Amino acid sequence: MIMPVLFLALVGSLRRLVIYFRRHLAVSGVVVAVLLVCLMAPERVWAMEELQFAVFLDDREIGTHDYRFVREESGFRLESEARYQVKFLFITAYRYHHLSREIWQDGCLSRINASTDANGEDFRVQAQLKAEELVLTVNGDERRESESCPRTYSYWNPDLLDTDRLLNAQTGELAETRLRNEGWQALPWQNGVEALKYTLISDDAEIILWYDENARWLGLESRLDNGRLLQYRYRGSESGQTGQGRDTSSTTESL
Repeated sequence: MIMPVLFLALVGSLRRLVIYFRRHLAVSGVVVAVLLVCLMAPERVWAMEELQFAVFLDDREIGTHDYRFVREESGFRLESEARYQVKFLFITAYRYHHLSREIWQDGCLSRINASTDANGEDFRVQAQLKAEELVLTVNGDERRESESCPRTYSYWNPDLLDTDRLLNAQTGELAETRLRNEGWQALPWQNGVEALKYTLISDDAEIILWYDENARWLGLESRLDNGRLLQYRYRGSESGQTGQGRDTSSTTESL
């Protein structure tokens, strides 16, 4: 039996974790070709079809989040899947499963169909861009938002994050955001490596994002309300490619 004090502390932490996942971790889409639309140089367009991330809570791995893109005649289709599992004293205290299918055209989200099981709480989000409106259906309730070019939390491309509002693929909420370029800084989980750092700011949280010199997404981190650190760490692609920032070890050794 779990001691009452420990159990109550765990419940409080999990509630905060659930709220954070609900607001921010319906991490969305990867579409390679839209980089061109965003005026990025051709050499920065990724030649991969899948991105794979390990998910950590503090330094403990709790799951994975994988992104797979499929080229289509009209653009690109993204399938992303996240699975988290938090254990406490050999007991599974929290489970999370998110599956999202998105269609992108000309740098804008055209359609999305997402489902989420957040520890037994279910969400279903469907949306389609029609003219200058985004028609959203969240758990059966429909509403319309004035959006000419909607975007989800497209961590995979900082240019797409640089917009006024982003759509949460888990809850169907649109949040006001802004993006700040922090320049080249040390990658927290890889010694001797620098990466390009961005901070995505909303009313609820700040999410730090890391990219290599080719604009490949290397990971994210964000501090939870309870002080714990959530991280995504890039672990490769289907083709075996791995993303790395700038190696600073040789420079350090020569000093």
